[in-house]
Amino acid sequence: MITHIRLGSLKREIRFPYPVESAGSVHFYKAPPLDVCYTTLEVCLRLSSDREFAVDYVNGEERRTPYPHVFYKTPGTRNCYVVDDMREAIFFIYSGEVARKIREAGLIPENLLHPVEISGELEKRLGRLNSLLACSQEFSVADKIDLVCFSILEELHFRHRLRNDGKDEVRERILHIASFIQMNLGHDFSMEELARNHGFSERSFFRHWTRCMGETPARYVLKMKLERAAYLLAHTGMSVREIGVSLRFCDDNYFSTRFKAHFHCTPRQYREKFRVS
Repeated sequence: MITHIRLGSLKREIRFPYPVESAGSVHFYKAPPLDVCYTTLEVCLRLSSDREFAVDYVNGEERRTPYPHVFYKTPGTRNCYVVDDMREAIFFIYSGEVARKIREAGLIPENLLHPVEISGELEKRLGRLNSLLACSQEFSVADKIDLVCFSILEELHFRHRLRNDGKDEVRERILHIASFIQMNLGHDFSMEELARNHGFSERSFFRHWTRCMGETPARYVLKMKLERAAYLLAHTGMSVREIGVSLRFCDDNYFSTRFKAHFHCTPRQYREKFRVS
């Protein structure tokens, strides 16, 4: 399913220099082969997929990019690709004129298509954008979308600069795996296969992961699942059992026991205390 909200005709209350023309999201969508030459700037964050890599032919060059990643589809860029995986993405589009201003501001990297770490701050801003798109016709929401999209551009820019200025190739591969795990907590995946696909032996992966992340891979996966469970308890109407099943916990008792050990309360107690009305 694709959600595509057109914002160009909506009235703005402030004169922000980087207005968004349209924005939207992709959820588990497949499409036939596409051959596109862009006239606008589309910033597309491809967050997750049932495959590890996306394959694009950018200006005739084959690019295989692991999820999650960002693609700056700039005016004049040609891309041939097939969406034959079940992917999730979020995107926002600027006019050609605004794209020129963004390039002049230095916010479009030389490498238009590259992996990205979904940090807590970036995840928060993407969540904010999704929330605003759900009520885009309301007063001043278009202005807020302009601001949050620009803040996403800034966050992407600074994280890309930090990664390139102090590049640790092994750490980068570990962070790619960590981002993949965060975006696929509800899916089955093999840590051994992930390690192998990123060039690690089982032994070296465990050593490098623990050095970079400060905890074992298994403990990290469990922590991420419990934090996702806490979010679902506070923000959704899913039952405790449904949340446990969606995050691949083997049974209700194990889920509740691990949750209580981490948060010092049961899932139901957590919901009662932190439920967002």
